[in-house]
Amino acid sequence: PPEPAPTTDAPVPLRPRVPNAMALGTPVLAAMGVALVVMMLGRNGTFSVELSSSPPGANIRVDGRPLDTLTPALLTHLPADAEHLLEVHIPGMVPWSQVVRAERGTTLAVHARLRPRMNTPAASATSARAHHAPPVQEMDWAPGGIRLSAVSHAFRVPVTNAARVQLDPARTYLVHTEGRMSLGGPMSVQHAGYFLEGDANLPAHDSFGVLGPDEQLVRHASVLHVFALDARRDDNRGGLQVRIRELGGASLAPFRLDSRQHAVKLSRADRFVLRALDPGTTYDVVLRYTAEPARTRGLGGGPVGRVLGLVGTGPGPEGSPSGLALLEVGQPTRLRGASWLQLAFPDDNLADNTGTLLLEVIPVVHPTGSQTAPAEHRHGRTAQ
Repeated sequence: PPEPAPTTDAPVPLRPRVPNAMALGTPVLAAMGVALVVMMLGRNGTFSVELSSSPPGANIRVDGRPLDTLTPALLTHLPADAEHLLEVHIPGMVPWSQVVRAERGTTLAVHARLRPRMNTPAASATSARAHHAPPVQEMDWAPGGIRLSAVSHAFRVPVTNAARVQLDPARTYLVHTEGRMSLGGPMSVQHAGYFLEGDANLPAHDSFGVLGPDEQLVRHASVLHVFALDARRDDNRGGLQVRIRELGGASLAPFRLDSRQHAVKLSRADRFVLRALDPGTTYDVVLRYTAEPARTRGLGGGPVGRVLGLVGTGPGPEGSPSGLALLEVGQPTRLRGASWLQLAFPDDNLADNTGTLLLEVIPVVHPTGSQTAPAEHRHGRTAQ
């Protein structure tokens, strides 16, 4: 990568410790008292699925992972405390998918009825109308589910803004950051977003995420892009060192992520923003698969069961202090102290994107300390 330009930014003051409420969970940057906490649920046994299809002999994916067997098949050892996405497909036919969940020890019988692809003018016109339907790019919080679109809520990682380094897709790497930078808020941060370009073996689910002090495993990648997600770069200071080493091999030359030069600002057309959250209310943030799950690398890349999040205080991401987080299907996330939440899928080719994820933001603790949510969304986490 090119040698970074010298910076005249003042050194970022390091805080001796981070308050406990801001240090919980997986890679999360807290700002202005905002916290995201991933609640890892205990495993409570497994269940099985007897999966068949019409016609038989279809390929199977479970939670994005392809299986060696074809339908009919017995799928075993599915964790009983989580939802699982079953996908069945045959070339020339419309892919079928369904989300399943069951109690431990249960065996479900699931049948997939596949239908031929329709390439008639009427079908094409229907698809075109659906594609051009105006997307919801932002809204105030209200009870109920929200569909996140891999088409409407995705942004192309700008080559000119993100720091980048070439990798070998045949090799496995471990990547982490060192140091801190300021993105304009009162606290310095250690994390940044990343996106991978890669070969056909790179799953969509693994193509982006959050880098921090802990090493992140990277495989099947030809280019690593690293960026700060920030709507304002003029008040940013400092940067992070990004370190890469081959698994069982030598280290690559580190490179610098500059908080100004490598800051990415999303346009209103490239993300979804949920506004009017109450900073005094604690919320559960839940992502679920839909019948047509979000995909960012075509059918072969599998579903993308995650989304990159930005959370903060003030009126919105245009200038408010914010923190970065990675939200995932199957990992409920607790949010407190926030007034807005921005979500988007990083990508390098939006032409092969399809499908949606279902987002639910459910109040669980109110300023009065009550643990009971209003009746209209008390059962939102179990809604299908």
